[in-house]
Amino acid sequence: MGAATRLQVLWAGRLDEEKRVELFIEVVRRCEFADFRVFGQVVLSDGAELPLLPNLSYEGAFASPQEWLKRHTFDAFLFTSKWEGLPNILLEVAWLGIPIVAPAVGGVGELVSVETGYLLPERPSVDDYERALRLIGEQPEQAAERAARLQTLVSERHSWSAFRGALAAVPGYL
Repeated sequence: MGAATRLQVLWAGRLDEEKRVELFIEVVRRCEFADFRVFGQVVLSDGAELPLLPNLSYEGAFASPQEWLKRHTFDAFLFTSKWEGLPNILLEVAWLGIPIVAPAVGGVGELVSVETGYLLPERPSVDDYERALRLIGEQPEQAAERAARLQTLVSERHSWSAFRGALAAVPGYL
């Protein structure tokens, strides 16, 4: 990202209450130095509608994370869930090599750390997200290094070959 280039931020998932869409919108409003692209749709009846903001674009539903990269390049992925297990979306984003900013909820900390991304408190504020995004913008090389370490971690732990190896290690399973 060059000095005159705006940070390009991805948010993807269900536009439902537990994904903290309201927090995401506040981050968008605060971070006028970045452009935010949302891929997803409302699934539950408590879903959110996105406001019209100059730095926010709604890209619609997606079938595969590859669709994101066919249309845009991204400097960061924002994750805003209230609770989680081990979110598949983070595994998918990690495979793509996009730096991740996420709260320490559920199993997120198994993937995202200060070495592999930008781990925020369990109940992050808009300030927490803004600080992480500014850091990514100011130190893109460090962000890329963290994303590369996460990509390696996911490859080692969550690939098909890792799964097969884990099954083979269970006595009598195969």
